Amino acid sequence: MKKIILLILPGLLYGTAIFSQAAGDEDKEMLNRGKERDQKAINEALDGWWTASMKNHDQRIQWWKEAKFGMFIHWGVYSTAGGEWQGKKVSGYAEHLMRKERISRKEYLQLARQFNPVKFDADEWVKNAKDAGMKYMIITAKHHDGFAMYPSAVSDFNIIWVKIWVLLFTCIRLGTSRCSR
Repeated sequence: MKKIILLILPGLLYGTAIFSQAAGDEDKEMLNRGKERDQKAINEALDGWWTASMKNHDQRIQWWKEAKFGMFIHWGVYSTAGGEWQGKKVSGYAEHLMRKERISRKEYLQLARQFNPVKFDADEWVKNAKDAGMKYMIITAKHHDGFAMYPSAVSDFNIIWVKIWVLLFTCIRLGTSRCSR
């Protein structure tokens, strides 16, 4: 019996290795599709928006240097955790919570379902920024965790609620020099 197991076991292990997926999170086909998608995006940028944006790059950088004081808003699913995970204080950048704490997609999705900023007040945010002398606001619209702060056709991992856009329009209405996403 031991001889039969010893003869069969290497064959099973070898067969499993041959027919298993590639090592890592994704198989070869998925990686290749990602490369193709990324190259297409690079080509579109070089043939369009990026090349056009470089025409006034120096002017925009000069404006930013003169503006000096503004706000970068990093706000998303990870904000719900409030700097803690499973009763433990998490140090470092909050937006890296999922990666740092090795939170599974399933657990993180539960956190995402809790993200419902009903007390968000765009008028208050922009007014406070302006009163402090800020000249611009930049919103991180998509985060390291893949969560989009806008309705996205690419993924359903996004905020269907659209109050983030209210912030952009409030910036404009209250006269903040520049708002960006």
